[in-house]
Amino acid sequence: MRPFADTRFDGVGAIGVYKQRGREFLLQNGGIGREYVGMLVADRKMRSYVVACFVAGTYGVEITLTTTRKDYRRNRARYLEMFASLRILGVDKQVGGEAAETAPANATLH
Repeated sequence: MRPFADTRFDGVGAIGVYKQRGREFLLQNGGIGREYVGMLVADRKMRSYVVACFVAGTYGVEITLTTTRKDYRRNRARYLEMFASLRILGVDKQVGGEAAETAPANATLH
């Protein structure tokens, strides 16, 4: 999990406009997330950019959210709940562990 997440977080740094805000957080499903703020050239206001990473067996998933800072402050709990509800179907062991068996090619994200 850690190498997968660190690679994704390093990618945000490579963009060069987002700065991490606060500490890294752990989700109830074992996912790892970070919150960033920044402004792309085309933006007129600062944005919240959130990255959440999950691993199940050999599958790694990154979910990103970009929204206004106002919206993120208002709906942060809802967004974190959404990230925490992620499951990769078809994999016996979620986040951070090895799958008990190889996941089928049609494993579904929910």
